[in-house]
Amino acid sequence: MVRLQVPRDRFLKLVAFIHGSFRREAGMAKALALRRGLAADSLFYAAGGGFHLFNNCNTWVASALESAGYTMGWPPPFTTGQLLARARRL
Repeated sequence: MVRLQVPRDRFLKLVAFIHGSFRREAGMAKALALRRGLAADSLFYAAGGGFHLFNNCNTWVASALESAGYTMGWPPPFTTGQLLARARRL
């Protein structure tokens, strides 16, 4: 786990990125829940884009941080270890 002190302006950009990543029904503001998650009180939600080797949860987090103005470098981090190493440098 890496803790970042995120200034308000960057935090708002991060929230906008996360908000924009969820798919919604036409005209609906709420994200589209698909099914129950792994934990009792969790849910899976529909998201835009596809999931594959080069677009996974680690690259998504890196993109979210970049949307908030943090440089994650190239190529995007594909593994958790790569992502954490770059986040520690922030």
